[in-house]
Order: sequence, then C-alpha cells, then structure tokens
Amino acid sequence: MKRYKYLILNRFTENLRLSDIMKHQGISDFTADWVEIRRKIKGAGASAVKIHSMKVDRKNDMVTFLFKSIPTYDNKAQAVDFPDSNSEKTVKAYTQQIMILDFFKWAQTKPGYNEKELTRQEIKEIFQVADIKLSCNCKSFQFQGMNHILTTFDASIYPENRPPLVWNKFHHDDNFLCKHLDILLTSALNIYLSNMASMMNSYLNKN
Repeated sequence: MKRYKYLILNRFTENLRLSDIMKHQGISDFTADWVEIRRKIKGAGASAVKIHSMKVDRKNDMVTFLFKSIPTYDNKAQAVDFPDSNSEKTVKAYTQQIMILDFFKWAQTKPGYNEKELTRQEIKEIFQVADIKLSCNCKSFQFQGMNHILTTFDASIYPENRPPLVWNKFHHDDNFLCKHLDILLTSALNIYLSNMASMMNSYLNKN
C-alpha cells in the first residue's frame, strides 16, 4: 500500500481533484493502447461518453454525476454490479461516476454566500478544486487494479481492498483509470464541466 501511495501521491499535492487529473496521466501504457483502439472504434472525447444524471446528497455534502459509455465491441457486456463488487450484471452501457466532495462547504467560502446566486463559472471552479471520488463498473476497473489503487488514497466510491494478483504485471502499478474514465476525464471533461455546472445551477435555483 505504501508503494501505491508513493507512486500516485507524488503526482498530486493533495487528494484527487479534477484540476489535477485533467493535467496528469492516470493510465499505464497497457491501458493507453486500449484507449487508442477504443477511440478508433467509438470516436474520441465526448462522442464516446454521455452525461446521464446528477445526484445531490446534501446531508453528506456530495454531488455525484453519472456518465454512460457503450462497450467497445459488443452491444452488451458484463459489468460489476456495484455496490456488490462480487456480483455481475449485463449492461448496454458502462456507468462512470464522478463524486464531488464538500461542494457546499466550498460554496460557503464565497463572501455573502447565497447558493441561488452562485454562477456557473463559480460552480465549475468548485468542481475543479474539490476532492473527488471515482468509479466505473467495467470489469477492468474492478479487477485490473484501478479500483484498488484509488482505494489506497481514499478516492474510490466503492472501495476495493484486494490487490490485483495478475494484472499488475501488465500495468506495473501505475494506473488508476480504466479506458472509459480516462477518455471521460482527459478528453471529454472540458466539455462536460459546463454541462455539470449548468445542472448544478438549475438544482440550486429550484431548491
């Protein structure tokens, strides 16, 4: 675990944040090859993943965005049935989640805070600096070590304490994003950040 933390935390000054992950690569060379294959088949960036919905948990001060990404080769695929990491289900699209932590805590640092007056730009800035947690229900994320590495620095939505026994030989312990999360976070997020901010802005003005 210490080795994982050293490899990852030397890239990030604090916990995982969108502003960091959009600048730093979080995939191994092995995964990068598969990212390129997927891009050729399904297209790059926003064409390969779609924003689906948003869930606000005021009690725990969390905002979670759900995205959908269709399988690379087949119309359906086996996916992990989170929160039960040992169960599987058949899906037409994989689900990626980005959980923004302490959103309202950050928002309240604005002088004269009124949540209905938060601008989309201010919301976007909070999303970029707040700590985040991630998940994807593809089997690669769960079983090839990505989820385990995220868990070691408290950035997994569905923690996995079992280290990979085989796949770490392919990834060399240096990846914490599957190809779906990589495409979302490094190629498409500049577009979707505006959508995310608009969704949150609409929520604040209705509640």
